[in-house]
Amino acid sequence: MKELVSLLGFLLLPALLSCSGGGAKSSTAPKDSIVRKQELTTLLKGNQCAAKKEQQLLIKNESDFATQWKLTFDGFDMAPAKPEVNFSKYWVVFATMGEVSHGGFEIEAKSIVEDSGIMIINIQHKIPGNGCFTTQEIEYPFIFAQIEQYPSLMFEFRIEKVIYSCK
Repeated sequence: MKELVSLLGFLLLPALLSCSGGGAKSSTAPKDSIVRKQELTTLLKGNQCAAKKEQQLLIKNESDFATQWKLTFDGFDMAPAKPEVNFSKYWVVFATMGEVSHGGFEIEAKSIVEDSGIMIINIQHKIPGNGCFTTQEIEYPFIFAQIEQYPSLMFEFRIEKVIYSCK
């Protein structure tokens, strides 16, 4: 019986260790796995849009961009003009925090890193900390940013939540 338990432990240990990260990717990558890093160019960002839920999208063509632009400003009398994007060279990142209960929130598209064939789009949610004076207005922070196209077929968004101090 003791041998059976030892054998099972030996067989299951690699599987258990591979699951110990809770599904999160390690932020430490081998030096040669980072192929390229680039900053994003903000096309438009603000605190009022029609997107009620948090979301992140990578938009790869003009038709999808026009649809998302329309959805983002649905019901707005004075929607901003949609910027021109050359989709033969660029893609568009759209991200929103969804509905927030008061002012002071901000969203930033920070960077893109290609890591082991995966395009990682880093988005930062800035959250006002204790002591910050904010408006008592419901807001919907969003950003549209332009990026160079990547050959990678896989991508993921990583959200970093940062609470800033106003003291």
